[in-house]
Amino acid sequence: IYTLSLHDALPIFGRKVVLYGRGEQIRNFLNVRDTVDVVMKIINNPVFVNEVFLLADPIPRKMIDVIKDIFYLMGMKENIVYKEMRVADVLSVSADILKAKEKLSFEPKVSWFDGLNECIDYYSNHKLF
Repeated sequence: IYTLSLHDALPIFGRKVVLYGRGEQIRNFLNVRDTVDVVMKIINNPVFVNEVFLLADPIPRKMIDVIKDIFYLMGMKENIVYKEMRVADVLSVSADILKAKEKLSFEPKVSWFDGLNECIDYYSNHKLF
């Protein structure tokens, strides 16, 4: 499961998705199971006390691609509304995971599409609105 906002999950509920600009904003995602695996490794090893690690999938994704992937996996026609870019929107957020790779042997195990399917299943089975 990914930590997609309810906004990003709107296609699962058959609703329109609003994208600002052309959806070119870049984000990293990481499956919850991959996150928990690393956190447990850190908790169980006192060497890592007070260390800070950035965790993310090594492949940054454009929000337009994330939303299109959700529509595709659900077999739905894209239902996207484009609005003017918001002034304070951050265009690119992506994590340098080199330290986590070197010190923790971190490598995400859950593929993008497997994790996204889990997310779709979760939201589909937990009607939130």
